[in-house]
Amino acid sequence: MVPAMSISRRELLSGLAVASVGAAFPGLCLSLESSSDPRINPDRLRESLEGLSVYGRPEGGTFANGVSRVGFSDADVAGRNYAMQLMRGFGMEPRVDPAGNIFGSRPGSDQNLKPILFGSHIDSVPSGGNFDGDLGSMSAIEVMRTLKERGVTTRHPLQMVIWTDEENTFAGSGSAAGVLRPSDFSRVRNGISMADGVRKLGGDPTRLAEARLRPGAFRCYLELHIEQGGTLYKANVPIGVVEGIVSIDR
Repeated sequence: MVPAMSISRRELLSGLAVASVGAAFPGLCLSLESSSDPRINPDRLRESLEGLSVYGRPEGGTFANGVSRVGFSDADVAGRNYAMQLMRGFGMEPRVDPAGNIFGSRPGSDQNLKPILFGSHIDSVPSGGNFDGDLGSMSAIEVMRTLKERGVTTRHPLQMVIWTDEENTFAGSGSAAGVLRPSDFSRVRNGISMADGVRKLGGDPTRLAEARLRPGAFRCYLELHIEQGGTLYKANVPIGVVEGIVSIDR
């Protein structure tokens, strides 16, 4: 959904730059070959967000006009290809699971520790904003790239994810949680069934059981997200930690 607040890209990304990789993963860094304080590159993150916004942007529009990158659409496919191209650009080979989720991973120094999973989604609602989901996904890529560039080795293995069709069917996260039934994938939206949509994204709806993530398989899950209200903005707080959420049952 489009955030119910006004904030510039510079204000947003400046706040994110303050939240360094080290602050995001306290106690996880083992060795820093080139920096003791590995911060992300906010200009590069902005470029990634603007590059992603091209896919689904209104004809003749700009970044400020938002995006319609509905799940399973051609714009969604193009945006996913863009994200995977960014990953390959620094040597991270993306993996697409049977539900169409995109994963990338980095080993940790202690492979006996559970991985830390972080990311978001890049599909949007019709006429949506350029930060909802996109921020968490592009930031996950930027964190992984920064860790590699700065020679950071974390104790825990790290995995990033871009979920499939999070704004409507929850095909990706729902499959990962094991809450979707095979019959759910016969539902049709925008002229395409959920099963055909997953196939379009490189998944395989006949193997969805393989997309389920075993309970307890990860140390934790982190998702950086735009504030969809004005509380932090009005308080001039650049970033907050969510301690509780509301579940809306459709």
